[in-house]
Amino acid sequence: MKKINIVDNGVNVDFVDEDLIKPIAKIYDSIQIFEDDIKILSIALIFNKEFPEFTKKYEDDLYSIIEFNFPKIMDGKQNNEINRFINNARQIFSNQNKLKIKEAGIEHISLILLFNKTFDSINIKGVNFKKNKETGTNMLFVPKVPKYNLDQVILNEDLEKEIKKSLIILEKRELIYNKWGFAEIEPSPKAILNFYGPSGTGKTMTAHAIANFLNIKIMALNYADIESKFVGDAPKNLVRAFEIAGNENALLFFDEADSFLGKRITNISSSSDQAVNSLRSQLLILLEDFEGVVIFATNLVSNYDKAFESRIFKHLKFDLPDKEGRKKIISKSIPNRVPFDGNVSLTDDQLDTLSDISDGLSGRHIKNAILNALTNAALSGNEFLTYDDFFQSFEKLKIETEDLNKNSITIDSNKKKKLEMKISDRLKQKTKNRYKSR
Repeated sequence: MKKINIVDNGVNVDFVDEDLIKPIAKIYDSIQIFEDDIKILSIALIFNKEFPEFTKKYEDDLYSIIEFNFPKIMDGKQNNEINRFINNARQIFSNQNKLKIKEAGIEHISLILLFNKTFDSINIKGVNFKKNKETGTNMLFVPKVPKYNLDQVILNEDLEKEIKKSLIILEKRELIYNKWGFAEIEPSPKAILNFYGPSGTGKTMTAHAIANFLNIKIMALNYADIESKFVGDAPKNLVRAFEIAGNENALLFFDEADSFLGKRITNISSSSDQAVNSLRSQLLILLEDFEGVVIFATNLVSNYDKAFESRIFKHLKFDLPDKEGRKKIISKSIPNRVPFDGNVSLTDDQLDTLSDISDGLSGRHIKNAILNALTNAALSGNEFLTYDDFFQSFEKLKIETEDLNKNSITIDSNKKKKLEMKISDRLKQKTKNRYKSR
């Protein structure tokens, strides 16, 4: 059994979750100390409070690591595992995180290790363990406040209409399923959407915006969050993620969804193949019973298993923006507070030119070009920005993108399969020849 207790003390919780808790939880999951003599390890992270009365395993000006009740019986391997955890924790608190920690208003961090007890069973003067969070993969499943709203999302007209239709379904589920009786046809309300299209076209941003519109949190997952180093644990992790999303009424967003929804393996040759199939079978069951909102996003929709396609309410295609879309993205992505020379922002003709230059680029590329223009101006010490700053940045990005596309090799799935077979045949033939020559 493992448990992390967190006492907030008014610090920036988002920073704590992303930059401290998640990395510590990952290290913590990997330690192997649990035997008959050690059945529980609890960890407390306490901010802005020091404990001079406790013996420190490690201490510096920013943090201290305390072994509260170190067991008398601990073998060499367990000792090494604890020391490894402590050393890795020190690295998380140090280096690039030190500045962030101080900016978040954290003056000191106390990390307390408690063996064979939980913190709600002991008393530490001046500390109230009222905010508890379980560790393990559960620490990765934390619903967040959405980052974007619908006003920030620029989509083509057809896609915008389809999303508005989907939002009506999501918003009026009570009316459609209960008052109008669709629950008699399908007992569990389902709101499962699939976003597909090239990278940088707004799939993630739109998922956040939908959560914002529905006034709920979003829980974003990728395959790495669910996958476990222990074969067979991934389906359990997936169940836990759905449980948390259901309990907290959070939108579940699966990025790189083809990893989850891909075709099940027919020629099983290893335990990992079986684990992949088990995960996908578990996901089918969970989708059948889940009453919340689920959004999948992928660049490779053709890889989906047919069994999943029928469970998705709408498949929505995200394309690269057209000229008008690019123009809107450029206009919205330049902050209002950017100081222009003469206090005159970009003209309509200038926006048209930038839109033309960015033909074939995604919304993310366009935002990067704008950020690069601001960065170059700041680096040069310019007091004002001009159209030329943006023009040069867009031109540079366009050239770089074209160069990358020229140098990249794309292989369709059939050619890839044939190539893999050729390589396999050659390897087999080489092996035969090697044995013949002996």
